[in-house]
Amino acid sequence: MKTKTFVKWAFGLVAVGLVAFPSAARAQTNLSFLTSKAALRAYAVEQAVSANSSIYSPSQVGNQTTGYGYIIPTNHTSVDIFKGYVGQTFSITILNPQDWVYLNAWVLNSDGDELFYGYSSTQPVLGKGGYSLPAIPSLTLTIASYIPVKFINAVSSAEIMYTDPSTGQTYNYQQLQSYGNKIYFPSDSAGDGFLVVNFTDGTQANYDLKHGGAKTSGTSISQTISSANIDNLLSYTNPVQVVDELQSQGGIGENRTYEVLAGYGVNCPVGYTCVPVSPAFYVWTSEGVVPIGYYYRKAGSLTWQYVQTSDGSAYIPFTASGTWYVVPNWNPLQFSEPAPNIYNGGGKG
Repeated sequence: MKTKTFVKWAFGLVAVGLVAFPSAARAQTNLSFLTSKAALRAYAVEQAVSANSSIYSPSQVGNQTTGYGYIIPTNHTSVDIFKGYVGQTFSITILNPQDWVYLNAWVLNSDGDELFYGYSSTQPVLGKGGYSLPAIPSLTLTIASYIPVKFINAVSSAEIMYTDPSTGQTYNYQQLQSYGNKIYFPSDSAGDGFLVVNFTDGTQANYDLKHGGAKTSGTSISQTISSANIDNLLSYTNPVQVVDELQSQGGIGENRTYEVLAGYGVNCPVGYTCVPVSPAFYVWTSEGVVPIGYYYRKAGSLTWQYVQTSDGSAYIPFTASGTWYVVPNWNPLQFSEPAPNIYNGGGKG
């Protein structure tokens, strides 16, 4: 028959050297406590409000109270956090003294967010007075994976832009969880890149975490484009002739579009009907293949007209001034465009 065994767990922790941190409100214009994990650890100490713990075993008896909480003074150091653990005695009743007993510890801020956590485990030992748990020589509290950071305004979204330590260039992004006017900052990311915070009022704040955590508006730069073109489209104004070679390999290559602004070779006298100059087109491929004809239409028209050729050359009979488009027509056994790359959004590779 199993017997109930009453086990007491007594802490015996040693306090370490401490540094006092003032409990001051952080300005939204500066997030210097996010410039390193060490600085963030000090910030988390300042935000601590309660030191909590619980003891557990698989064979614990009934609905006994195994959770404990300690209120940390407003103006405190880490010593005041440790008072919630050092010298405290936590008790638990278990049925099986062969089971392990686990202790969990966590430190919270005023909103109930976790700032630090720790844990330990041990087994009861049998002595002259019955079973007991050995004292824990030291309980280590580790900074939480995510630390809450408050702002004045409500937050809609936030992200970290990570920078490569070698090149200094942005290489990745991480969306952060937010709630109300808080974001949850990953403690391992302190001092890495830029923090971008978007607020529900439409404003944005940016912080350079590599250089002091100061608020930054960014670097304003400008650029001028010298020229522009459309791939495989050639444009001409009043050409007498259009001569062009298309690159091909094994009968495969990109066909071209020719854009022609057609006007009158001379001023058209009043009372006369004039037509633009009909340019001569001669196109071939780098493998010596010539088109069997040319399609052409005036801009705005949906109807393509066609002129046939036997040697690759032809005059295109433009009937009115304006913009015209000309597309060579090829024997598909001699020249054709690459097949679509269906594995890349349908574009051609």
